[in-house]
Amino acid sequence: MKICKIFLFFMIFLSGCQFAGILSPVITGVIIWKEGRAHKYYDLNTIVLYRAVKNTCNDLNIKITSDSKTKNGFYIVGKSKDNFSFYIEKYSFNVTDLSIRINTFGNKSYTEMIIHKIDENINLVNYDDSGKPVISTNFPIDLLTKNP
Repeated sequence: MKICKIFLFFMIFLSGCQFAGILSPVITGVIIWKEGRAHKYYDLNTIVLYRAVKNTCNDLNIKITSDSKTKNGFYIVGKSKDNFSFYIEKYSFNVTDLSIRINTFGNKSYTEMIIHKIDENINLVNYDDSGKPVISTNFPIDLLTKNP
């Protein structure tokens, strides 16, 4: 029995972060790094994250060069002095993955700052000159109201 405990101890503490990959789809609010991309999972609709990413790009003077809808979400490419790519993908129910890459190999501190800014912009509502909420044409009509 003592040998099993010692073996288990070494398996857990010497294997590093290999077990994090098993739990990553379940955990929200944590930034996970995989192959130079930062992934963060949200309990939100893809449209809400899309709006937050576009507002963040506008706030940080990142020029959006490509903005397209994919099968499960959105793909946004931006450029300032660095190159940016944002994938917003819906997995199931309300679980959405936001993945960001800056340049070829990624930039951890810059990416974390951008994700923090996106988190701030999630609940941001934009208004037009008359004081009414601006609804993007990419949003379904019943997102803010029950009536079509």
